[in-house]
Amino acid sequence: MSTEEDPRYKAWRNKTKSYNTKIDNSSSSYYANLSNESNTSSEGYAFLAIGLVIFLIVGGLLSFADIWLLDRYNESQDSKDWPTVIGTIEESYIKGTTDSEGNTTYYLVIVYTYSIEGADYNNSAIGMWGASSEWGHGDPWAIDGYLEKFPEGGEAQIYYNPDDYQDSVLEPGVSGILYFLLFLVNLIIVVLFFGSIIAPIYYIRNDGL
Repeated sequence: MSTEEDPRYKAWRNKTKSYNTKIDNSSSSYYANLSNESNTSSEGYAFLAIGLVIFLIVGGLLSFADIWLLDRYNESQDSKDWPTVIGTIEESYIKGTTDSEGNTTYYLVIVYTYSIEGADYNNSAIGMWGASSEWGHGDPWAIDGYLEKFPEGGEAQIYYNPDDYQDSVLEPGVSGILYFLLFLVNLIIVVLFFGSIIAPIYYIRNDGL
């Protein structure tokens, strides 16, 4: 009796073995991809959580700054309705200081006096926020116009705070630098908010890059 394997059975066995190998490989690839997707999602959600925490911390600090700036904005707006008194410009000039590198910074110095209810006051504030002798400029021409507007020895209309007579300005209202700071802070808050959400979502949708 012949012990030689039937060729048809051999072919069927090889075909079955090849099919099982393909199934095993497909299963391994499937579970590997599933594992990678799971890891990517986990990393993405962790990224999202970290982004939200950063937004809450930094965004909270910026929100406090925003509230403070809004208070300054309201005060500046209120200064337009302050009572006025005629005062005298005692000093009006530009001084310059040069650092070790030879760069010169120019400062506007304006000092004025005024009297309210028999009491004398003096101040150097020009605007509510942004123009005073405390602010330096790299170009004297940027502040030279104030010397013509408020010449030394001349008279000027002084706006003073009815609750604090020492608090006064020559130019009431909101200054340009305050508008700029409000815009900048709010822009950073918006960018930070969307960045902390969009970046992790983009990371997840693109399989962790």
